[in-house]
Amino acid sequence: DKRFVLALINAGLAAVQQVNFIHYHESEVTQEFQLNGDYGPVNFTSGIFFLHENFSSNRNGFTFPSAANPPQDQVGDTKTNSEAVYTQGTYKFDDQLSGTLGLRYTHEQRDFTYAQFDDTLAGVPLQLSSGAPAPAPLGASPAGPFAASSSASWDSLTPKYAVQYQWTPDLLQYASISRGFKAGGFDNRANVLANAEIPYAPEKVTTYETGVKSEWFDRRLKANAALFYNDYTNLQQTAFDPAVPGRSRRLNAGSAHTDGIELETTAVPTAGLQWNASAAYTFATYDRFANPFGLGTSADGNRLPFAPRWTANTSLTYVVPLEIPGSVRLGADAQYQTKSFDDVANSWQIEVPSQKELGSFLSYATEDGHWSATLSVRNLLDQQENQAGSYSKSALGTIWTYLENPPRTVFLKLKYDL
Repeated sequence: DKRFVLALINAGLAAVQQVNFIHYHESEVTQEFQLNGDYGPVNFTSGIFFLHENFSSNRNGFTFPSAANPPQDQVGDTKTNSEAVYTQGTYKFDDQLSGTLGLRYTHEQRDFTYAQFDDTLAGVPLQLSSGAPAPAPLGASPAGPFAASSSASWDSLTPKYAVQYQWTPDLLQYASISRGFKAGGFDNRANVLANAEIPYAPEKVTTYETGVKSEWFDRRLKANAALFYNDYTNLQQTAFDPAVPGRSRRLNAGSAHTDGIELETTAVPTAGLQWNASAAYTFATYDRFANPFGLGTSADGNRLPFAPRWTANTSLTYVVPLEIPGSVRLGADAQYQTKSFDDVANSWQIEVPSQKELGSFLSYATEDGHWSATLSVRNLLDQQENQAGSYSKSALGTIWTYLENPPRTVFLKLKYDL
């Protein structure tokens, strides 16, 4: 049994403790100007967009016992400047058929400075005075202290094509093809000089989607369904192999894809009662991912992290018909997902098991809408499962760790709207 084996692993490493102190600071400035128009059969949206972002982090990691792993600092700063211009227009050929064309041009630049250095057990930094690698002190990280400074920029032109057909006033069918772009960057957790200096490439995706949007029974029931296929190139991923000590990196998969189906419904069966439900099936896999864990390795055919095959959500909300000022609402919700994996290697030790979660709430709002109070409970069944895992090397072997979801939690919220 996998859980029993994992329990034995954890029990054998009970004396190992890993502590990370991480300080993040982020600031950004954005500005956007739009020009919109509606001229008979044509309507359009266009604009220009600017972003300046500064993201810095300071991570200090410490493993106890620490004879072979003294404290290690990783300090990075990423400055991003992004500019984009875009336009999208829809033309109505008649009362039923319309087509949409869109285009976006993006230019993005990132400047990156980074340093890794070890501390002595007394907390004295063993830092570099130059950007060249230095010999590792006794017991330090395999890479030793280093510093890096680099920059890179990328350009992208991403189109969108769509067509819509209104079969009836309550039934719309659509199909679209669109291109997406995610700029490249630098590894803010690099543990060798090359990974800090060399950027990973931009991620690109082409999305194909078709579906229907419908309303039934005098709009008491809304039902939407969609089929989709996402074709990725240079998918950005973090890969780490437990067989290679102290090496994780941000890199690009050659190609990957996801496809699936989604269904969403909203029903109002009677006054004051609303039922929402959705379900989705997603197949997400790497098509080509060479050398993610070192030369000669492959993740071809592995599932993408955090991509359960099945997910389902449902919720009920009821407005209690009480003859009092204001309104009282009761609600309950449930979520379910099948198992998924935490990492590129699909390691069973830290897989995310299938799980469900229930919640409920009771709320009151005053008649004028200014005051409201809500009492809610999350994880009603008090079930705790792995949500995200990782592993690292120590003198005692591979340490497998994972984070669990919070236990049953009760919230009381008091709100006032001006």
